[in-house]
Amino acid sequence: GMVCMNKLFNQQYFKYLYKSNRRLLILIWAILFICICFFTTIFTINDFTAYSEVQTFVTAMSGFCGISISMFVPIYFFRFLYRKRSCDLYFGLPIRKKELFSTTFLFGYLAILIPIAVYFLSTSIIASQFMNVLSSTILMNIKVMGFFAIFMLCIQAIICFLCIRCNTMMDALFISGTYVILPFILYISMNIFLKEQVNVITLGYGNYIEYIFNTDTILTFLSLPYAALRNVAYLFDYSPDWLSIFYWIILCAIALYFAYHYFINRKAEDSEQRTTFWLGYSFIILIVTFCMILAVQTARGVSLLVGLTIIFFMYLFLVFFSKRKIVLNIKTITVFVGLLIGSAAFGQAFQYTHGFGVVQELPQLEKVSSVNIEVVMSQEINHNKTTINGLSLVGKTKNETLNKSIYELHNDVLDVCTDKHEGGSTQITFLYTYRNGRYMSRTYSIGDAVTKGIILPKFDEYHEEAKQGKINASVDYTYTVSNDVINY
Repeated sequence: GMVCMNKLFNQQYFKYLYKSNRRLLILIWAILFICICFFTTIFTINDFTAYSEVQTFVTAMSGFCGISISMFVPIYFFRFLYRKRSCDLYFGLPIRKKELFSTTFLFGYLAILIPIAVYFLSTSIIASQFMNVLSSTILMNIKVMGFFAIFMLCIQAIICFLCIRCNTMMDALFISGTYVILPFILYISMNIFLKEQVNVITLGYGNYIEYIFNTDTILTFLSLPYAALRNVAYLFDYSPDWLSIFYWIILCAIALYFAYHYFINRKAEDSEQRTTFWLGYSFIILIVTFCMILAVQTARGVSLLVGLTIIFFMYLFLVFFSKRKIVLNIKTITVFVGLLIGSAAFGQAFQYTHGFGVVQELPQLEKVSSVNIEVVMSQEINHNKTTINGLSLVGKTKNETLNKSIYELHNDVLDVCTDKHEGGSTQITFLYTYRNGRYMSRTYSIGDAVTKGIILPKFDEYHEEAKQGKINASVDYTYTVSNDVINY
């Protein structure tokens, strides 16, 4: 084991890094002392503080500092790669390239890990001693620190891979920074796209996006900083999300392997050249442009034109920036047109297949355990008349075995409500509880514009298939009556 370590770790070089970066290390320790120890004391400690508040604050502060500084550490310690002269100098040292790589990476990792660990553990342990908290919290804090250590390693590994593939400092900062915000651009634009598309596909509005996509899960697998902070925040109340942790550890291992591989094969003359690897600018430009086009896609007329024009100029700017010169060729234009056509085709496919089969106006009855119907009318209504096909709406809760398809249930409710509707507005909300415990809601507004004549035929056209499926399922009806709200 030791022999292997000696091949990968160069003690002399580690000492050299320590000596030449002493000022930086003092600065890091000073900044972290202020952020973690000092701020925690100032902002949380008073006569009424609960230990959990101190715990939350010191964890959030340590996590935030550790993760944000970790993003810059690899770029800083591998910055010699961006100047031909320093590259010649470092590659000429009497030290193997693989030792140079692993010692530099390890030094950067420890430079930030040690102060975070010292300050986080000392602050939380001292606080717990003063507040007479159980000793189990000390174990908890050590566990939290373990997670910080894993996530900081993952972030540094991924940034390390990116910065070793870059040939200038500017590219390293720009590409790494973009990879940090890319998941959020992706997430926000997909959200806008889905909301708009679902509104085109369906009549009512509801919680489709939340129902289909668990936001937390998506971002946990796309964004490493988000995954880190979320997992640590969850540690105190729930068990950690092991799947995402293993996923990031695997990505970290892959990133480190490739970082090592490219570092070993790197030549001094690569420095100060244009950065050309495909995961750099090319990938970023494609993803960002595609996302933006998706987000404006459902706009119409002038706003669509303005949106696409802005996106086109942003796309050109990114292309010129990546090439460091202004040159317009056929390929650049073709790629943009390709992205336009691709996103339009995706949008059309999404609408045509009803969100690839996920977006349905009505759920399948066999998946539903109960339905709650709420009607809000803006004017007084005569309760005596309100019956839905013989199901009286006035009275106590009862269970009915409903030998109807959900399609017919919708139809009946809308029928009654449109009959009763005399101006003003009526809102009908169907809340379905699924057998798997999830909820789905649809809300329809019957205003002056949308009358029975519009909504009901549209239902027919949507759900021929639902009419056929007369499935026998027990649906719990709960209804209470008050002047403005009727729950069926």
